[in-house]
Amino acid sequence: MKNFSLILGILLSIGLQAQEVRKQIKEGNKAFAERAFDEAEIKYREAAALAEEKDLSVSQYNLGDALYKQERYQEAIEAFELSLARTEDPARKAEIYHNLGNSYLKNEQLKEAIQAYKNALKHNPADEETRYNLAKALAEQKKQQEQQKQKGDSNQKEKQDQDQKQDNQDKNKNSDSQQNQDQKKDNQDKQDQKGENSDDQKSQEPQNQEGQNSEDQEQQGEQDSQQNPKEQQKQEQQKGGANGKESQAEKKAAQAEKEAAQQSRENIERLLQALQRAELETQARLQRKKMKAKPNPGSKDW
Repeated sequence: MKNFSLILGILLSIGLQAQEVRKQIKEGNKAFAERAFDEAEIKYREAAALAEEKDLSVSQYNLGDALYKQERYQEAIEAFELSLARTEDPARKAEIYHNLGNSYLKNEQLKEAIQAYKNALKHNPADEETRYNLAKALAEQKKQQEQQKQKGDSNQKEKQDQDQKQDNQDKNKNSDSQQNQDQKKDNQDKQDQKGENSDDQKSQEPQNQEGQNSEDQEQQGEQDSQQNPKEQQKQEQQKGGANGKESQAEKKAAQAEKEAAQQSRENIERLLQALQRAELETQARLQRKKMKAKPNPGSKDW
C-alpha cells in the first residue's frame, strides 16, 4: 500500500507538472499572438523550467520564436539549437532548421544560414518557403563575394597607387638627395679649385709682377738711355735690383764698374771736346795771323 501510494503521488505530481507546462505554453502562445513577445518569452521560460526532456523541445522552440520577434537573434539561435538537440522528429527538425536559418541570416551569419536551410530541405524537400529563403541567401552570398572582389580589387589598386606614390616619393627624395650631394660636391670642388687658383695666383703674382716690372723698366730704360746715360745706368741698377739675381756685393761691383766706364767715356768725351776746342782755337789764331800778314792794296806800310 505504501509503495502504491508513492507511485500514485509521483504520477499525480508529474501529471500536475505537465499540466502546468502546457498551461504556461498556452499562455505564452496567447501573448505571442497578441504580439506581447516579452510576456510570451517569460511564459515559455517558465514552461522550459518545468518541462520534462521530451517536452523541452517545444518550449525551447517557442522561446526561440519569441526572442526572434524581439530581434535578439543570438539568443534565438541558442534556443533553437537546444530545441533541435531534444527532438528526433524529422518534421520538427525541418521547422527548427528553417527558423534557425532565419536567425542566422538576421545575425549576418550568411554561411551558417545557408547550411541551416539545406538541412531543413534534407528533412522536408517539399518546403518551398525554405527553398526560397535558401535561394535568397545564396544570391546574397554571391553579391557579397562580388562586392568583396571589387573591394579587394579596389584595395589592391589603391595599394598599388600608394606603393607607386611612395616609390615616386622615394625616387624624388633620392634624386633630391643626390642632387644636393652633387651640388655640395660641386661647391666643394669649386671652393677647392678657387683655393688652388688663389694659391697659384699668389705664387705667380710676384713673378708676373717682377716680369712686368722688368719689361716696364727695360722699356723705360731704353727711353731714358736716349736722353740721359746716367738715368739709364740708374734704371739698369734698379732693374738688376728688381730681378734679385745678384747679391748686394755683385750689385755694388757692377755699379762701380758701370760708373767707372761711364766716367771713362765722359772723360774721353771731355778730352775730345777739349782737343776740338784747342784745334779750333789754333786754327782761328792761324787764320788771324794769315790775315794780318796779307798786304792790303792801297795802304802804306808805315
